[in-house]
Amino acid sequence: MQEFEIIIVGAGPAGLSAGIYVARQNVSCLVISKDLGGQMNLIPRLENYPGAIMSSGPILAKTLETQYLSFKGEIVYDTVEKIDETEGGFEIKTTRSKYKAKQLCWHQAKYQICWVLKMSHNILTKEFITVQNVMHRFTKGGLQLLSV
Repeated sequence: MQEFEIIIVGAGPAGLSAGIYVARQNVSCLVISKDLGGQMNLIPRLENYPGAIMSSGPILAKTLETQYLSFKGEIVYDTVEKIDETEGGFEIKTTRSKYKAKQLCWHQAKYQICWVLKMSHNILTKEFITVQNVMHRFTKGGLQLLSV
């Protein structure tokens, strides 16, 4: 069973952006998602995303994936079936495999929010935060700022 410092569920713009910021810190990171891009794939013509001139949702998704992978982040296309709390973290069961993580970030793209979960001394802490806050936290010195 592979172990990671953090697992991010969802490979839409929020999950991939969070993954980029985590992987840039040289932290072991895995993104698990059913598909690349999520709802971004429904955008045939993208004109209002900074830095993307006359693009589309699928093209932007591929660009974000490439950037995430360039920082040695890992990505798996699979479906999360179950998440169990374990001592010091989580065990994530997908259709094809199992993974362990100290922290878990679960993105709900429709609402632009995510849950950050962390196990510490057998106590589960859960924080509901905006995507922008996730990116801010990862750029301000690392994962210790995820503590609640």
